[in-house]
Amino acid sequence: GVITKMSPMVSRFVVMSPRAKEFLCKSCGIPEQNIAVIHHGIPEFPPGNPHRFKSIVNLPGRTILLTFGLLNANKGIETVLKALPKVVKRFPKVAYVILGVTHPLVKKNEGESYRISLRRMVRESELERHVFFHDQFVSLEQLTEYLQATDIYLTPYLSKTQIVSGALAYASGSGIPVLSTPYWYAEDLLSDGKGVLFPFKDSKKLETLLLDLLENPEKLESIRRKANSEE
Repeated sequence: GVITKMSPMVSRFVVMSPRAKEFLCKSCGIPEQNIAVIHHGIPEFPPGNPHRFKSIVNLPGRTILLTFGLLNANKGIETVLKALPKVVKRFPKVAYVILGVTHPLVKKNEGESYRISLRRMVRESELERHVFFHDQFVSLEQLTEYLQATDIYLTPYLSKTQIVSGALAYASGSGIPVLSTPYWYAEDLLSDGKGVLFPFKDSKKLETLLLDLLENPEKLESIRRKANSEE
């Protein structure tokens, strides 16, 4: 492959996860000493009052669920939308924010068909008061405000083979409890109770997890403490 051909010309490969290093060693025969792991960077998150940040993002008093990043079908947003009706019936203050513009290549080739299909699901499920699309590329300052306002981060991606996710790194690094499908990076990053994994496309399991955490704040707080741990 390309990486194998590059190897004699490269003094050091840089990857963003231990799993990627393992793949290069086993699949491409790259010597371990020629691979450096530098984890995905995150901004600093100074302590702040989440209630203040909820007001800043115009959702005061709401329980905020968040997914952010360039929108495309692999995000699996529909899994969350299918899980929400029973959740918002039990917890009417829940608000799910989908933050980010459509991926430029997707928009070029497919237009906004995926976002339109999600909006249709929202209307059909009568979730207009609970699901908010923010079709914008936010600044780092704005993103940290959303993260600090968030109660649970959702990453329902559909592809097992995603080896790095900047969005997940930011969310986990900010100490937010995360519910995620078990793609490679999520399995690595959310070990030791720093998040909860649920099966791909399993909206019923996600519904159950959300209800359980919202009904038992002590469980949510336990995940938050582990997510904030530096161990």
